[in-house]
Amino acid sequence: AIRVASGTTINVKVTVKNEGNTYENFTVSLYYDDNLIGSEAITDMVPGSTKLLTFSWDTSGVSFDDYMLKAEASVVPGETNVEDNVYVYGPVRIGPQPLIKIEPPMFQAQMLNKMFKVNVTMNGLWEGWRTVIVQFRICYNDTLLDVADVVEGPFMKDPRWNLYGTLFIYYVERDPVYGPNIIVGIVLYPDQNGVWSKFPSGNGVLATITFKTKYQERGLERPPLTCELKLADVMLVDDDIVEIPVGCSHGMYEMYPTHIGDVNYDGKVDSWDIGLVAKAFGASPGHIRWNREYDIDRNGKIDIKDVAIVCKGFGWKGPIYDP
Repeated sequence: AIRVASGTTINVKVTVKNEGNTYENFTVSLYYDDNLIGSEAITDMVPGSTKLLTFSWDTSGVSFDDYMLKAEASVVPGETNVEDNVYVYGPVRIGPQPLIKIEPPMFQAQMLNKMFKVNVTMNGLWEGWRTVIVQFRICYNDTLLDVADVVEGPFMKDPRWNLYGTLFIYYVERDPVYGPNIIVGIVLYPDQNGVWSKFPSGNGVLATITFKTKYQERGLERPPLTCELKLADVMLVDDDIVEIPVGCSHGMYEMYPTHIGDVNYDGKVDSWDIGLVAKAFGASPGHIRWNREYDIDRNGKIDIKDVAIVCKGFGWKGPIYDP
């Protein structure tokens, strides 16, 4: 059994064999249910030989449903054993491809240690897919972000199809293939006989991820730091434990720089910043008052020029992108 997104062209391979002892001419036809996909004529096929045929099936316009594929070889003169002239495979389920998205698709920040949330959403899920399992990863840059929380959304818990509860699993980890990521799995529990009778459909939130901003550069001339919130290892599975085709829409995170004089990273340059640099005045590496953040011009010492740079920016308040 396979699952195919509507509009996909799939290549169906059919192997035929001449089991007779004479050269044969015949036609092989491929159908979905009683609908012809295509035919191919075979001429002068050598006795005992095999031939691989490929039929292209464009599923555009095919109604959403389950279909059986049937390959049929025409009967040749004198043939008596015709039982193996037909081969049936299926079901092949055709349906609309759902989409898993990160929303909002862009988050812009200009403050450290701020929390923001993104939702992982299901969009356009067809009930006929009979979905019972969802899996996905969100890959991110852990230099820029920490994960503060992961909670299940309401979609799979909807009582219209959540009759026996859900299993929600997640890990925040570094993976040798995916790097820093959050992996999430959601399972609809079946009844006591391992059978599902209701299936999710439509749109909704699968999970909500809370991130915390952790790194920012100083200097307004610098470009924003960016990282993709990338969906990977995405999987939908039906009640026959067969994968369902699914699309993805990723997210993006941007951290804008703050003013070079904003040494405490609070989005403004004020007396606190001046006081912090002034307190370290005269220090160099190894000194008890040394702090690299206060060496504004990065010349290896905190001198009156560093204090002056902060004073020059006094009163600056940046455009805050955080909600």
